[in-house]
Amino acid sequence: MRVVDEKGFVLEGGNLLLYFPAFNGILCYKVISRRNKGFEELAYGPLPYTASGHAAGVVPANSTTGEYKFNWIDTRRRGHEYTNMFYFEDSDTLLHVFMTIKPYMLRNYIHYPETLTPLSYIKDVTNTPDTGDDFGFFRENFEIVYIPYLECSFETYNKTNIDLKTFVKFVYAEYEVELIQDTETMRKLWLEQQPVKKITLPAYTSFRTDAFRRAYDIEYPYSLDTILGGV
Repeated sequence: MRVVDEKGFVLEGGNLLLYFPAFNGILCYKVISRRNKGFEELAYGPLPYTASGHAAGVVPANSTTGEYKFNWIDTRRRGHEYTNMFYFEDSDTLLHVFMTIKPYMLRNYIHYPETLTPLSYIKDVTNTPDTGDDFGFFRENFEIVYIPYLECSFETYNKTNIDLKTFVKFVYAEYEVELIQDTETMRKLWLEQQPVKKITLPAYTSFRTDAFRRAYDIEYPYSLDTILGGV
């Protein structure tokens, strides 16, 4: 049974499982509908960053952008949402995003949530994006799912000796979802005894946030140790 379409998005009626490594926990959803079905592309433009003396979106040689968020390209979204186009507060919504950041030479780091160190190596070597670290980055393409109330940010480093002009494109699905809270159903989804699309989110360091509580009235994602029991 197919779970995703040709673009990689979950079909209506399908299941989506998000794994949070920092908590060894999951959130599971039933996708009720796709609100933008057939209209998934969003041509964003240059990175939301301007270096002194350069055009918007140009990352100078051997330099970092610092942390940034993708602000909305249209000012019809006001207030908080304008500073981060992927922030929302609707508990029945998820944004599933395939992003492309060109050119390929750029090193892109994600802070999930914002300000958090993106990654460590064997738990004790900390990633430092502001120096263009040699691990913990992605090039050009990245898949992510945004949940309600959670802020995340990015950082891009140009390790080359030439200035690089950037271009960003998103292909996204805006899902209407229902959170699955039944332990047996979550167990079957994790064990793939039911058709499911699984995505591991880049949350490798434990963090405190009220996003889970505000969105779903839980403190953390559902623990796999509890869900699996003696399995």
